[in-house]
Amino acid sequence: MGLYPLLDRPEAMQWATRAILLAERTGLQAVLPMPAAALLGRPDLALPMSEWRQVDLALTFGGDGTLLQAATQLAAFGIPLLGFNLGRVGFLTELEGRDLESGLADAVAGRYLVEERMMVDGSLVRDGEEIGHHIALNDLVITKGPLGRLVRLQVTVGQSALGTYSADGLILGTPTGSTAYALSAGGPVLTPEVEAILVTPICPHTLSSRSVVVPPDVTVSVELLPAGDRTETYLTVDGQLGEHLATGDCLTVRRSAITTRLLRRPGYDFLDVLRRKLSEGVL
Repeated sequence: MGLYPLLDRPEAMQWATRAILLAERTGLQAVLPMPAAALLGRPDLALPMSEWRQVDLALTFGGDGTLLQAATQLAAFGIPLLGFNLGRVGFLTELEGRDLESGLADAVAGRYLVEERMMVDGSLVRDGEEIGHHIALNDLVITKGPLGRLVRLQVTVGQSALGTYSADGLILGTPTGSTAYALSAGGPVLTPEVEAILVTPICPHTLSSRSVVVPPDVTVSVELLPAGDRTETYLTVDGQLGEHLATGDCLTVRRSAITTRLLRRPGYDFLDVLRRKLSEGVL
C-alpha cells in the first residue's frame, strides 16, 4: 500500500502517519515517496516512485491537486487511487480524513468500484524536435505570462483548421478537467464516461470564440504564432508542471493509452457530486 501525502501540509503528514500505524496494526505493508519518508522519519518505508509498480493501492492525503500529482506519476502502473480530501474542493477525492479506518478496510476488502478516467498525452515540438512529453488527467494549458500580451494560437483538429485564437491562453482538457480550469473559462461540464478532448480558449479577444468538444481519437495541434511584444508564454500540466514556450512551438495533444483508476464507493453519482459542489460555490 502506497501513501502519498501533500508534503507542505502538516495535516496531510499527520494522516499519513496514522495510516502507517493502521497498516502496521492490520498487517499491511506501507511505502512512502522518498521525500515523505524523510520528513516523517521513516526511511525504512521509502520507495522511489519509479519502483511503485509493485504497489497495489495508493492513498492520497491532500486535495484534488495531490491526487493529480499522484495520478501523473502512478497511472502508468495501473495503481488504483483512493483520495482523502483535506482541501477545499475535493471533487476527485472520495473520502475525508476521518474516514481513514473504514475507507481502508473497504478498499482492502474489495468493496469499492474502479472508475477509469481518460488522460491525454501532450508532445511539445520545437524546430522539428520533440523537447517535452507530458501526460495529464485534467488539462494541458498554454497561457501568457503575468506581464505578457495576448497569445496567438493556430489550432488544428485532425486535418481540419479550427481557427486562430487571440486570447490569454488555451485549455486542452479531459472530461475530468471540465470541472477545473475549463469550467472557470466558460467551458461545458462533461461526465467522466463521455470521452472527449475539450478545447477552451481563456478570455478570447472575440465573442465568436467558444469552447469546442472534439472526439477523443483525433489529434489536436496548437502552434504558437508571433504576437507583437509578447515575452512570456507557458505550458502547464495539471497545474503542477510548467515550461516556457517559444514562437513556433507546436503542442500536439491526443488521448493517452494510460488511464487513471479511481476507487469509488458503491452508489457514487457524479451528477450528485456536481450538484453539491456547484451549490456550495467551491469550483
